[in-house]
Amino acid sequence: MTDQAMTEAGRGLDELRELISQAKSVPMSASCVVNRADVLALVDRIRAALPEELGRAQGLLANSDAEAAAIVDAARAKATQLAKDHEIVREAQEIAADLRRTTEQECADLRRETDVFIDSRLASFESELHRTSSQVATARQRLSERSALDVDPLGHAQDHQAG
Repeated sequence: MTDQAMTEAGRGLDELRELISQAKSVPMSASCVVNRADVLALVDRIRAALPEELGRAQGLLANSDAEAAAIVDAARAKATQLAKDHEIVREAQEIAADLRRTTEQECADLRRETDVFIDSRLASFESELHRTSSQVATARQRLSERSALDVDPLGHAQDHQAG
């Protein structure tokens, strides 16, 4: 807005104020009587003094308000999305932790079951091996008695008649 337009508008407003302040009062009221034609002419003169930039400025303000509202709405939407994303991540981490605990427990249970199975198989094998070893010792003892063989400390048979 140019200085000249501001000066003209200011003078017109001053004149309007003076016109209203000097108007005849209505008895028993705060109202006054003014000449309509004089007031409207003064308002038109003030309006003409205001440049087009004022209208453009008002348009820019309206656009700025709309842009500000759009920015605020976008920020709220983004904040909501971030909160949802954070919640999804937190839930996913909880689910992953639960799965890990469950899997580790299942693995420990399977390890125990496997160890019990292997131990029972080894015990069975040990028992069978002991029984077989006992049978071998008994058979060797009978063979030694029947053939008059001597058995050395390493378990090798020696023939006394060959000697």
